[in-house]
Amino acid sequence: MHTDKPRNQSHAVASDIKPLAYNIPGFCRAMGLGRSKTYDLVRSGVIKTVKVGGRTLIPAEELIKLLNQGGQ
Repeated sequence: MHTDKPRNQSHAVASDIKPLAYNIPGFCRAMGLGRSKTYDLVRSGVIKTVKVGGRTLIPAEELIKLLNQGGQ
């Protein structure tokens, strides 16, 4: 039986979900940076990372912060 009720909007489409954190390769893709430059930024303290288990993640806020700073 077909009803004209709207579908449940509570299920987000995968493309609508923004990442809260990036792994190193994902951060590199999102920023258009190479691994070496990304690790340089991490070592110099420009980008902060978090460890979750054995994974190194970069919070999405760090991506925004870097963009707002203009890479300085």
